[in-house]
Amino acid sequence: MNDNKLNQKFYYITTPIYYVNDVPHIGHSYTCIAADIIARYKRLSGFEVLFLTGTDEHGIKIEEAAKKVNKSPQEFVDDIVVRFKELKEILNLSNNDFIRTTEKRHIGFVQNMYLKLYEKGFIYESFYEGLYCTGCEDYFTQKDLIDGKCPIHKKEPIVIKEKGYFFKLSNFRQQLIEIYENNLNLIKPKGKVTEVLNRLKNEELRDLYISRKDFNWGIPLPWNQEYVFWVWTEALFNYLSVFGEINNEKCNQFWPADVHLIGKDILWFHTVIWHALLLALDLPLPKLVFAHGWWTISGQKMSKTLGNVVYPSDIVKKYGTDVFRFTLMREMSFGSDGDFSEARLIQCQNTDLADNLGNLVNRTLVMTKKYCDGIIPTPHEQEAIDLELIEKKDSVINNYTLYMDDFKFNLVLSDIWALLDKANYYINKTEPWNLYKVAKIDRVETIIYNLNEIIRIVGILIYPFIPNTAEKIESIYDYKIMNLKNVNVGVLKPKFKLLQDNLILFNKIKLDNM
Repeated sequence: MNDNKLNQKFYYITTPIYYVNDVPHIGHSYTCIAADIIARYKRLSGFEVLFLTGTDEHGIKIEEAAKKVNKSPQEFVDDIVVRFKELKEILNLSNNDFIRTTEKRHIGFVQNMYLKLYEKGFIYESFYEGLYCTGCEDYFTQKDLIDGKCPIHKKEPIVIKEKGYFFKLSNFRQQLIEIYENNLNLIKPKGKVTEVLNRLKNEELRDLYISRKDFNWGIPLPWNQEYVFWVWTEALFNYLSVFGEINNEKCNQFWPADVHLIGKDILWFHTVIWHALLLALDLPLPKLVFAHGWWTISGQKMSKTLGNVVYPSDIVKKYGTDVFRFTLMREMSFGSDGDFSEARLIQCQNTDLADNLGNLVNRTLVMTKKYCDGIIPTPHEQEAIDLELIEKKDSVINNYTLYMDDFKFNLVLSDIWALLDKANYYINKTEPWNLYKVAKIDRVETIIYNLNEIIRIVGILIYPFIPNTAEKIESIYDYKIMNLKNVNVGVLKPKFKLLQDNLILFNKIKLDNM
């Protein structure tokens, strides 16, 4: 495989593939929306983007869940996967592939890759005895448990005793340590690479048990079909099985992945285990694994028992997709844990979206119609206050790429909303209505032109975050937003007649009706 992409205009981003034992919630939404923001931003920057998400559909937990509802495992996952595919429409995602681990393209690819590992001597047969949490689909040692129970599911793990197959994970301990020490940006956010390194250096790295024999719902081992692969060891290959095979044109264009976005609980799988498998196959490692935090709901851990699970379909139905997307990214630093509440979402809609962005757009359109017959005027000499607004725009543009490339979404939005604050202040300070009364038409035209340009530019900048709203702004100017090159003042041509002269982007929510 070519270690360098054919050119730097290809970008590959993935979410984890989601386990289909239940319907999607806010955690799934968060990762998908973050990935979508990056994908849309990269397309704005001129990249051809592959954005992959999908579902993980094997394992004993699925087999047991299917039995409880008198379905076959395949029937069970076929029913649930529909809800995950619906996220594309519910959240307005731009993913251009969706992979399922029950697809033939994935099953065949996994078997081919493991056959290579087997033939290269990285797989051996031995006896395994250990603890296994069905809820996590993961192996545990006694020191991992709390009061003898899984720390997540609060249940005692089952004991597995069987003969099976192992991957020589321990062979890669020193190599992985050297890779991570020499490339501290391979794992983010800051501190995560240290977390992985500390574990590698201070704990025994045992060989990985890759097979199971006590259930059937999995991919059969190609050299011994009495066994199926442990779900984690085959699921990771979805990031490559999407290409069908190694070294075809699409694979060479997009691999190595630019970023795997994951939750922090699966960091070990996506670094040590996944990286070791790739090293064993002589394949380049992903450029970045980014592990984001978890969500609490109004200060409490999300739990079915507490009845506080947030389902995206419910929130979007009530408030709209863009409000949900915006709220998740507005104030929390991506990578940290966050807390979600409907009260905060309502505040975002009323203050940031309706009062700030929405008010600026509608005021500007109304004034353009009233003072310029709805036609973009020719700007005249720029005064100091005009230049201050333009300089603020330039500052936001300069930070935009830096922040976006580092996934600092909250800082991007803070910057854009500071520009909106500046634009609203600009209106109040210049008072174009009073200037019009005293026939200072040149001055009014300059102000109206500057405001329309700021709105058009903001429409481009917010597109990755709230694309529906950005497209409504685009509809005012009939201008294609899919290019970051169009963020300079002066692109909007005078004498253009606005296609809308009254646009309400967001309605305020009356709190007394809640």
